[in-house]
Amino acid sequence: MLQGPYFSHDPISLTLCADLCRGTQNSALDAVWQLVLQDDGPIIIKSSFGLSVQNFQIYPVFMIDKVGWRKISDFLSPPQIRKLWPQSIQLKLNPKPECAVNYDLWVAGNDCIEGRIQVKNTGPVPAELGARVAAQLNSFEPKNSLNHTKRKHQTYLKGETEDLQISLIMDGLNKPIISPELALENTKLLSPGESLSIFWRCKISKPGKLDDEERLFSVFPVNWDAEMARLELAQASRELSITTPHVDWDIALRMAQLQTQQLLSRTGPDSGKLTAIPTRNIHSKPLDMRIDKGSTLHALSIWQLTQALLPANIQEATLLFESYLQDLPKPSLEKAQFELPFPILVQTAWSIHNYLQDKTFLEKIYPILRTQLFAWFWRQNDRDQDGMPEWFNLSQSALAGLSTFDLLNTDGLITPISTVESIGLCSLLIKECQTLNLIAKLLEDFQAEKVLRTLLIKLNAGKKNMSNANLLNRDRDTHQSLYEQVFYLGDINKLPKKPVSIETPSRLSFKIKPAIQLRKPDSLSIQGLDENSLPITEDLLPEDIQWLPGVFLYTSKNIFSRFDSLFGNLDEATHLCIYSPNINQADISHLIAWDPNAEIPALSVLVKNWLTEPEEDVKNTPKFGIPDSLHIENKTKSLYQQDSVNLTWNSLLLQHVLFLGEREMAFRLFSQLIQAMIQGLKLEHTLFERYALDSGRPVGKANHIQGLLPINLFLDIMGVRIYSPQKVSVGGQNPFPWPVTVRYQGLEITRDKNNSTIIMPDGNKHHHFGSALKTFTMSEPEK
Repeated sequence: MLQGPYFSHDPISLTLCADLCRGTQNSALDAVWQLVLQDDGPIIIKSSFGLSVQNFQIYPVFMIDKVGWRKISDFLSPPQIRKLWPQSIQLKLNPKPECAVNYDLWVAGNDCIEGRIQVKNTGPVPAELGARVAAQLNSFEPKNSLNHTKRKHQTYLKGETEDLQISLIMDGLNKPIISPELALENTKLLSPGESLSIFWRCKISKPGKLDDEERLFSVFPVNWDAEMARLELAQASRELSITTPHVDWDIALRMAQLQTQQLLSRTGPDSGKLTAIPTRNIHSKPLDMRIDKGSTLHALSIWQLTQALLPANIQEATLLFESYLQDLPKPSLEKAQFELPFPILVQTAWSIHNYLQDKTFLEKIYPILRTQLFAWFWRQNDRDQDGMPEWFNLSQSALAGLSTFDLLNTDGLITPISTVESIGLCSLLIKECQTLNLIAKLLEDFQAEKVLRTLLIKLNAGKKNMSNANLLNRDRDTHQSLYEQVFYLGDINKLPKKPVSIETPSRLSFKIKPAIQLRKPDSLSIQGLDENSLPITEDLLPEDIQWLPGVFLYTSKNIFSRFDSLFGNLDEATHLCIYSPNINQADISHLIAWDPNAEIPALSVLVKNWLTEPEEDVKNTPKFGIPDSLHIENKTKSLYQQDSVNLTWNSLLLQHVLFLGEREMAFRLFSQLIQAMIQGLKLEHTLFERYALDSGRPVGKANHIQGLLPINLFLDIMGVRIYSPQKVSVGGQNPFPWPVTVRYQGLEITRDKNNSTIIMPDGNKHHHFGSALKTFTMSEPEK
């Protein structure tokens, strides 16, 4: 297993935190730590405890004959990371030729970090060697700082803020140091070859808690190496080891697995349930503020986390998914406004079932899946009841970069995404219905099969109509495309009395900007002609007017072929914009509708620009995935700096491309995504939720659930499915241009083009050549 050595320039994640999946936390606090290895500074482990303080950091000073060595640049050799796990790290370094150091850090609990410093005399003569453990607290209040404190005969460092108490102790005899840093020091005269072990512990708690003080001064691990061996053994069962000719790939794939484990938690009153933490970094909020019911998480993130857990953590993936479904609110026909989960739950269930092969799992979750999917076709979500549902809001779609539908983009000509039907959403629902139909057949639910056939007929008809019209989006009611048109822009008192003809009948959008935005406008109405040239009046009800920063937005429910007037009580200083938005904005979700056997001209341009092999003259263009918003023009001429890559949607697209059998295309897309990850890890030593399209620089929150690159999709590209250490299937064309080896609990699979070698845990070796799918199972020993 590739655990090291690593160096600071490698694409490694240096975020450390407690393992909340294998045990519950001791308090609501979640101290996440970041290791910093900058040449011009010491080896720092730091945190802000969820912005409770500006910064708290701990660093060692290595003492050699009463001289302290701090800066990495002054060391004889830079630190090597010998071992790295989600909650622990081991470094090896040589401050000077006569001193070798092993430095271990272990986040033993979500409110505690422990360290061990082993110094060894590697010189020919005795020397006084040891270390200081220095700390620095930068609080929001100047009066809050660290000071030396005594408990019985033991000196330790203690600092208090309004919310936290931070204590740092060192085992054994130590002396307090005030200058040049606040520290605790332990040194000893060591003979050649002799070693000294120094232990320290930092505890974070609420002020004045006696039980926390007792835990602070409890005995250090008697056998630190045994504790680390236990962690290593547990970790070996939770991750795959992947080896390619590109070491950066191997490391990045391992870092994605480590972060996956950091985002799982069994916290809460019911420890039998597993939840996920959206983001876990040094600035994230405490657990009681961040871990709520699973329903607060986006369903697409649950799919992404599940794909990252498979196949090595099938039990965790199953429990996480079941816990999420149990916490989902049940849809109700009485609720006019209800945001359903992203339509990916059925496909997630089927992915897990493909590994479990357990019918009882499907029986347990099937009623919830059926209810959640069928609710998409109720009137609240399919407002015109044509069988083509609409997104409820932009958040539900997980598409952050669509300016037309971003209601916070108040300077733009915006409209709610709920007024639009998308061929991308239609394709997602088709996949969901097809997959639920497979489950219904397996469970013999004939009534559901009948309903699903009807829904699929409507969805496919709607998709075909949009394809024939070469539309990616269309208005929900007119089923026409809308282009940007401004009918009036100016003060309300200058609104012309002359009617405005609308060449293509459409709904109208109103941005109302008063001088002072105190309350929603009322008693307003629109007059004009409908699509049949009949007089129509529409009242602007306050509950339908959206209160946005600086403006009020209203989108008409009716279709107008002519606008005559806007009646009501509005201040003369009110600024008004009446317009029709451009809903033709292409986005990454539309690529889910791509099918090489059913070409759509507008979609074919997107596929050519973003998914196929680039032309020779643009091969040097940096590519780090596909952004949310796509430009139909040549992508090399229309990029914007704000464009960023969403790994979640890119992974979903990658799954679709694999479903189509386009493995070469899937490999190219995966290569782009992992290059962005590698660059972000090298720059910031943590994974991020998004990456800049033009530069690959990290964007957004660190250690975020959307930054996971699913390992299961990597194996799918490779053509490998690991059911267990004793069972594996291999098949399909392998697009990797070099050999790839995957190891898991004694199982080893190597694919080199279409030549595969499988070594079972019992040592039996199997060879397979070609693309035919074949399953290998370890034979049971004879009784």
